[in-house]
Amino acid sequence: MTKSKIIWLIIFMSFLGMTVYYFYPEEKLPADIQIDNIIVYKSKRQLFAYSN
Repeated sequence: MTKSKIIWLIIFMSFLGMTVYYFYPEEKLPADIQIDNIIVYKSKRQLFAYSN
């Protein structure tokens, strides 16, 4: 393979990987759960939802 084909293959695979990651659904909370406490760690950019 030539160098330009390898570069285009890397660009295409990167674009494909980013597209799949963007549209891949995240795990959602079930509808019947009531959240009692929400904790946000701003420095870590994390949100925790607790239920009793």
